[in-house]
Amino acid sequence: MTIEPLAEKKDSLALRRGKAALKCGLYALFVFACFWLTTALSWFEAAGVHAQLMTAAVVLVGVFEGRRAGAAAGAFAGALMDAVIARSEAFYTLFFMLAGFVCGLLCEQLFRRRLGAAFLFTAAALCAQEILFFAIFYLIAGRAGMDALMRVALPEGLFSLALSPLLYPPARGLYKLTGGRALL
Repeated sequence: MTIEPLAEKKDSLALRRGKAALKCGLYALFVFACFWLTTALSWFEAAGVHAQLMTAAVVLVGVFEGRRAGAAAGAFAGALMDAVIARSEAFYTLFFMLAGFVCGLLCEQLFRRRLGAAFLFTAAALCAQEILFFAIFYLIAGRAGMDALMRVALPEGLFSLALSPLLYPPARGLYKLTGGRALL
């Protein structure tokens, strides 16, 4: 064994690590951009509710990059949301981590990395998020009744789901731009 193949392996490993770091940085920027859109576009509303794009962003990272990257993106997105939304008490961090992990796992095992799977998982995650958040922070706390679920949570989930396909081209573009293979 000569020294040259070892040097090539070392360079190859350094290059892969550099690409992985770049890919993580680009996806973090994507999640932060979705966070900015979620908070900065609060003037953009329908039926008195605002779109929640972070769920779709986390699902897309999980779909394209796998369960570990989905969970990491979920932790990052959830920490951002928990920092901004009062009374969420780490709800978004835990929920987004779980959603990113489950969506990534399902895409690794059962589904293809396609728009249909991303849309299906986004719908399921938004539904679960709206119902859980409402139940934990409003219904159980006695701050609102079931009618508020239909007046606020349902329109917010539908509005978020309607806008979620707008995030698909940038996420798919990132996936293709960075090699078209799952990160972790």
